[in-house]
Amino acid sequence: MINFKEVRKNNGGMICRACLNAEYDVKLTPKDCTYYSGKNKCARCRVIKHIVRKLRFSGKMKTLFK
Repeated sequence: MINFKEVRKNNGGMICRACLNAEYDVKLTPKDCTYYSGKNKCARCRVIKHIVRKLRFSGKMKTLFK
């Protein structure tokens, strides 16, 4: 399972869903994530996007064995 404390530590605290999918080889959809309000710069791709705050139950199930 993806641990968001570890993700924040490795990526400077801010990562978008696309980078999360690429880095951890998962297929999260927008409804699998909860986002911060507004847009911020992703620490990994350096593009202004919606940043993932945490995963919902369906997202956690997709990342259970990653």
